[in-house]
Amino acid sequence: MGQSLIDIGLSGLNAAQYGLSTTSNNISNASTPGYTREVTEYAEVNGQDTGSGFLGRGVSVTTVARQYSQYLTQQLNQATAQGGTLTSYNAQAESLSTIVGDPTAGLTTQLTTLYTGLQTVSSDASDPASRAAALGNMQSLVSQFNTLTSQFNSVSAGVNTQLQGAVTSVNQLASQIASLNGQILTQQNTTGDAPNQLLDQRDAAVASLSQLIGATTTTNTNGSINVSIGNGQSLVNGNVSYQLATVPSATDPSELTIAYAVTGAGGTTTNIPIAESNLSGGTLGGLLQFRSQILDPQQRALGNIATTIGTTMNAQNEAGVTLTGAAGGPLFNVSQPVITPATTNTGTGSLSATFGGPTLSQLTGDDYTLSYDGTNFSLQDNTTGGAPVPVTFDANGQANIDGMTLSMSSLAGVQAGDSFQINADTRQAGTTMTMATTDPSAIAAGSPSASATAGSANTGTGAITVNPPPGTDYQGALLTGNVTATYSDATPPPTLTFVQGTAGDPTPSVTVTTAGVTTTYPPGTPVPYTAGMTMTVGGVSMTLSGTPVNGDTFSLVANNGSGDNTNVLAMAALMNANTMGNTTFSGAYSSFVGAIGNAAQTSSTASAAQTTLIAQVTAAQQSVSGVNLDEEATNLLTYEQMYQANSKVIQAAGTIFDSIIGITT
Repeated sequence: MGQSLIDIGLSGLNAAQYGLSTTSNNISNASTPGYTREVTEYAEVNGQDTGSGFLGRGVSVTTVARQYSQYLTQQLNQATAQGGTLTSYNAQAESLSTIVGDPTAGLTTQLTTLYTGLQTVSSDASDPASRAAALGNMQSLVSQFNTLTSQFNSVSAGVNTQLQGAVTSVNQLASQIASLNGQILTQQNTTGDAPNQLLDQRDAAVASLSQLIGATTTTNTNGSINVSIGNGQSLVNGNVSYQLATVPSATDPSELTIAYAVTGAGGTTTNIPIAESNLSGGTLGGLLQFRSQILDPQQRALGNIATTIGTTMNAQNEAGVTLTGAAGGPLFNVSQPVITPATTNTGTGSLSATFGGPTLSQLTGDDYTLSYDGTNFSLQDNTTGGAPVPVTFDANGQANIDGMTLSMSSLAGVQAGDSFQINADTRQAGTTMTMATTDPSAIAAGSPSASATAGSANTGTGAITVNPPPGTDYQGALLTGNVTATYSDATPPPTLTFVQGTAGDPTPSVTVTTAGVTTTYPPGTPVPYTAGMTMTVGGVSMTLSGTPVNGDTFSLVANNGSGDNTNVLAMAALMNANTMGNTTFSGAYSSFVGAIGNAAQTSSTASAAQTTLIAQVTAAQQSVSGVNLDEEATNLLTYEQMYQANSKVIQAAGTIFDSIIGITT
């Protein structure tokens, strides 16, 4: 009996010691990240049949178990992944919002200053000082576009750097998890017990991985775990890990995207890009979402503003005349779409494209593919992935769509299956934009015009009227001299013949458009007359009406417009016109700034809400797995008393044993 009491007491001492050790370990690791509270689990030792019933034989320690909830841990990892997404997204959005929100970096002031400068030129179109100031305002606007776009490029480069760092960390964690899987299996197979410390390390690695990238874990029957990302790509399979890589994007080599590294039988690694839409969690997902949802679209919006300003200002300046009386030229250098024919093309058609035309207000700044199926042309927006839209070229081989004028050199030469890549991406338009002139006199403040009168000796009712300046539709050379037109009906059909109005003046060609068909008559060639006809003579549009009489004359006197201000007023008016859809340049810029600010504010609110959710899930998880020092202090006292009580049992057993020995002796 005494010996059995000693055995029972020793088992109790052993159990108490395990409990004390476990509790002490919990207390020591109360602040250790990733530590899971442990408890000692006991079981009664099988009793001994005494003939009068089974007598207990003490207690055994079955295991030291982690207080672990797989459900709560997975919930926490998911919340952490979403938190990582929102945190990185918001950090980038806030940074971009700070850039565009800086009053010194805005375009509104430059646009207002330019408008004022053009108005000043209009008050005295021949004043070189006001012209120089207006040109300086244009240069300031260009510099602001350059600076803003460069800052966007810096943010983009920062995203690339962060993606590279995150991928490196993901690969390290994947290797660590695979290694821990192997160690856990080895120890389990050797001892039959769960290695709690290794399990904690693995859970901590998975938690860190979840913060970096949305990952899904599954537990195998042997206790190892598998980790997958994206649309099912395996990152960890047992004790084997796979690697990710950053590679240049197929659509924009300046941007890095994530690829899955596949190693072939020969040891060659192939990087297979993962669709960014499948990487929606963690820091990586937040960076990719920020770039696709804010950075790229808003940089494109900025580029659209730069392109539209440059294109419309150039067109208006080209519609006027300079201080020297010459035809106006471009004020800004604006990048144009780049065309790349498919290498499989079999036709002889050649495509070119420029920004501008009647659809300029619909400019998207996207990339496209123009395809021909043998009957119809269609345009696919590669940036948005929208459905292809039909494109119809006119008889001159031109089509206007999405802010571009497309020109096909040989429609008949295009063959079925031919296609053309149109790189119309405007994200770098603000960087490449420069001034096309440094000469203040190049501002075409005046409008090319002419005055027309009927001859004083005319006997018919014919009347000539000069049409208003054609503005941005102006074509042809300026009328550089006076012209006289003589009406003749001596030989049907009646004609008008244009000759020099003054000795030494050039004789211009004449262009007549009837029913959409344009005919150009060489200088001095009789032009068939129809009442109400509209002609373009030396770039000046005029209309001849009424019934002239044979021999009647009409004079067209040139006015080079060098002292005129009508065209510079038209340029100033562009600043307040709805040139960008249904808004002005300033309105478009305000929408651009507002979109970034709203995104930053929305993501900040979402990030704060997610932080609260993470705290709630963490509290739930810690209520199971966390160390409660008050509880552990109570356990410490319990096990201490248990130890003391079992010591008394052993002491009593020893006394009994000594008494028995004394009797026998």
